[in-house]
Parts: sequence; C-alpha cells; structure tokens
Amino acid sequence: MNLKNMMAVSGVMSALVMFAATPVVSDVDMTQADNSRSVTISYRLTGAPAVVTLDVETNGPNGWVSIGGEHIQRVSGDVWKKVSGKETYSMVWRPDLDWPDHVVPEGGARAKVTAWALDNTPKYMVVDITEGAPVNPEKVRYYPEEEFLPGGLLKNPDYRTTSIVMRRIPAAGVEWTMGSVDETGRQAAREKSHKVKLDDDYYMGVFEITQKQWLLVTGYNNSYYKRISGLNDMRPVEFISYNEVRLADGKNESSNQLFVNDSTANYPAAPHPDSFLGKLRARTGLAFDLPSEAQWEFAARAGNGEWHWGNGSLYNGEYKCPNQPGRSQRNGGTISPNWDEPARDCDETMGTAFVGTYAQNDWGLFDCHGNVNELCLDFFKEDITGDNGAVSIPSDVNLTIVCRGGGYSHRSKECRSAQRHASYSYGRYSTVGLRVFCPMGK
Repeated sequence: MNLKNMMAVSGVMSALVMFAATPVVSDVDMTQADNSRSVTISYRLTGAPAVVTLDVETNGPNGWVSIGGEHIQRVSGDVWKKVSGKETYSMVWRPDLDWPDHVVPEGGARAKVTAWALDNTPKYMVVDITEGAPVNPEKVRYYPEEEFLPGGLLKNPDYRTTSIVMRRIPAAGVEWTMGSVDETGRQAAREKSHKVKLDDDYYMGVFEITQKQWLLVTGYNNSYYKRISGLNDMRPVEFISYNEVRLADGKNESSNQLFVNDSTANYPAAPHPDSFLGKLRARTGLAFDLPSEAQWEFAARAGNGEWHWGNGSLYNGEYKCPNQPGRSQRNGGTISPNWDEPARDCDETMGTAFVGTYAQNDWGLFDCHGNVNELCLDFFKEDITGDNGAVSIPSDVNLTIVCRGGGYSHRSKECRSAQRHASYSYGRYSTVGLRVFCPMGK
C-alpha cells in the first residue's frame, strides 16, 4: 500500500449527528510520519463526553465507500470508547497490518470520525470483565457494526470468555405482537397474543453467559456439563438459580437449591452486591441485569412474527425442526432415542453446545432457541396481556421466575419465541442459564 499518497490529502471528516444535542467532531487530520507506516488521526470534539468511532473510506466510481470494518481493527487511542476532558484527541491506525498490498491514489481516501451521544451509542458494546478497577472506560468499547470487532466475533475467544458482547436492540416506540395465535405447541393461557410497545432501545448479550464468564465474576462454576477445566469455557453456564443471579452469592451451596430469606434485591431494586449481577455491576460500572420477558421476546424475534424463528426461517415442526437456529432435543441436544439426558461429562456435541454454534438471529443474537432456558426478571403469572411489557413483580409468596427460549433437552415446539416456562427462583437446573441485558446510557 502506498500510504504516503493515501494519507497526504486525508482530513475529510463525516460526523454522524443523530440528535441535535449530540457532540460534534471537527478538524479531522490524518497523517503518516516519514519513518513509520502507522497513521495518526487527530480530531476536535465539542460537547463531550461522547463515544467515538472510526471508519476509513476510499473514493471509487460510485463515491465514497468504507474499506470495511475488518480492515480497521488495529487502532489505538481516543477511539471505540467514551472520551472527554480534552479539546483535541488522537488515534493511531496500522493500515500496513490491517489493509496491506493496497495502493490508493492521491486524494483517494479519507477518515470518518463519528461522535455518538451517550444515550445513542453504537450497535455493539464489548465489556471486558476481567478483574480490575471498576468504571474504567478502557474496559468498555463500542463498534458500529459486527465487522469492526477486533479479531472477529466467532474467531476471537475473548468474546465468549473474558468479555461480554452486547448488541443494541431497536425497540424504542415499536409496537409489536407478543405471544402466539396458532403455532404448534402453544399454550393458550400463557401465550395470549397482545400488543406491546417498549420505551427505549437497550443492549442484549449476543451470547448466553458462558462458564468462563461466570467463573471470572463469581469465582465458582457449579455447571452440570462441566468436564476438565478449560474444555467447557464457552459452554453456557447452567445449574444456577435466579437467587444467586440476583439475590445472593451461591458458591457455598452445592445442592440443587439455594434459598435466600432476604428478597429486597428483587426488581425494581438493584441486585444484591454479592450476587452475580451485583458483582458484574461493581466490576464494570454498568447497570447489567436480566431482561424482562418482553425485552427478551422482542430481541429473540428480531422483527419476525408468528411461525418464524428469529433468523426469519420458518418454524415447521413439533419435535424436530431442521430450520431451528439452536440446540433442542431433536436437533442435536441428545443422542438417545428414549430422550435420556446425556452424561454430565459428555463433550459439547451433546447436552449444551458452545454458545455461537448455531445461526444468529436477524439482530445478531445466538442461541435464543434452545441450548439453555434463559432467566428473566419477571415472576411468573399465566396472563400478561394487561401488562404492556411491564415486569411482573412478586405480590406474595410467588417463587417462580419466567424462563425463555427452551433448552437442549426440549422439543422444538418448546423453544419458540413465545414459549413461556416457569422455574423456581431457588432451583438449579442443567437446562437453565442466562443472557444479560443493559439499558442504554447507563
């Protein structure tokens, strides 16, 4: 690549302004030192704090086009994160490593630096959950599209072990139909069709929380499908209860039940500091939680309606559905014709699968159907048609929590977007895990 010619006339900037109050980028400059192949991009930012992202475009026959996020990954400095406190910022890009063997004519490339308001952050948020100082902006990164994720979403093991990848869900003001009408396997009393409108966009975990991620946060891993240390890092954590996810620390309880007398950390209160979510919040400075079941179902559907999986393919079977983008009993969950549970020391070809094994839905989420049931915030009740998506909170001694998505041992009819399961808040099951939620701007 002829970097000198490419960078000499760079300095054109395009800022994406979503709302009138968003911060503004100006004075973008892109230069290369005579004795180096690295490129420095500087810019001014007013209205900080803001999240800043980068794209690089070339001028072709049809105008300016991106060179692709996969070619803009080795960038360090004031980019991919929340920045503030200065007037002039800078970043360093290594095109010799990201985009080698390309020659660009003079004036044929430009940097596009984008400022995002904190209530309108980019599509992907990646949070480093390794131990360290909380509220550290270096541990929270943002990317406009999946292709910008360094190393690739499925190729970089960090995204399923030491970091959590979150995807923005476009929910604000969208009226949609929750529940079902005539799908095979529907439970009429639990799945009554009704209209719901959520107030805000939010982030959902691209993957179910894995055994390695749980271990990093809590210090223990009681999963049923756990073999030798390290071999199951990317399998979903399971054999966990709502009580240890939100109410208390469960590491000293080895049984399949964890009773907690203090329920003051139930929603809408913040999770207990000793719970998984409490520790995750303290480590990251972000308001992680379980999703409400309305948030879960909207994200799982990904804009698709009745009789469709979240990737748009047709649901067409009661037991085995070849189009299902997840692991169920007749889709690789077990090998026994008698539906026997796999042995707990089985590898990932049976029981639970590595998260990300099956197809994404249309919004980039994996395993919304099958693998493990996913805990929600809501306490279970049969009829939710009058709630308009609001979280159902306990009114007396209700100890059952809503689970969504179905598990590896369920039939495909039990892994639909509308299917609602109930699980005891204190119970641990090999079919129950979780996916995390995070509100926008918090």
